[in-house]
Amino acid sequence: MFSQKYGVSGEGEMHWTLGIGVARVRNTHTISLSQEGYIDNLVERFGLHDVTAVTTPLEPSVILTKDQRPTTPVGLQDMCGNRYRELIGSLQYVALTTRLDIRFAIGKLAQFLVNPA
Repeated sequence: MFSQKYGVSGEGEMHWTLGIGVARVRNTHTISLSQEGYIDNLVERFGLHDVTAVTTPLEPSVILTKDQRPTTPVGLQDMCGNRYRELIGSLQYVALTTRLDIRFAIGKLAQFLVNPA
């Protein structure tokens, strides 16, 4: 009944689950998880094509404060439009499932989801 309702079969190797790609290499006894498609979708949706890649998403010594909040009309509009909140929420999903390396940075940025006046 489950397979009929959701179009799922229990046959063969798993290649995809909950938006996460699964690759199994039998001879090395490893399983790799990837959210490349989901991340590519985020890049497209938020217009992040020109963002520079870095090896460390956020230096642990960086101190973020309320004084760094947006003060310009454009910055305030961006914050009020929830685009930042939407992006951080999407990245939290990535950080919790397949990209543990960005967890610290996303956790820090999530502390600034509201722009207190």
